[in-house]
Amino acid sequence: MLLSINKMPIYKVQVGEMSYIGSTYNFHRRLRQHNYRLSDPPAQQKNCHTKFYRKLREMGIDTIDETICSIIDEGNGVELEQHYIDEIPKEQRLNSCAAKKM
Repeated sequence: MLLSINKMPIYKVQVGEMSYIGSTYNFHRRLRQHNYRLSDPPAQQKNCHTKFYRKLREMGIDTIDETICSIIDEGNGVELEQHYIDEIPKEQRLNSCAAKKM
C-alpha cells in the first residue's frame, strides 16, 4: 500500500481476540522497532514490558508481520487513532494507554 507524505497511517495488530492500535509516520520503521523490542536479549527488552509485548511473548510471537498487522486507515491524527482504540472492548485491548502525539 502506498502511503501519502505527511500522513500518519493507523495500524492494527490482531492476536486472537486481542488488538493493539498504533499510528506512525513510518510504518515499516515502527514494525522494526516493535520486532526489536520483541527479540530475545533482555537488553533489547528494556522498557518493553507493556501488556502488548507481554501478551505477544506469552503467545510465542517474536515477529510482527503482515499476518497479524495491517494498516486500517490512512488517516492523520491522534484523535482518529483513539477512536479505533475506543472501538475495542477494554478486555480485548493491548494498548496500555491512550493515543498520544508523536
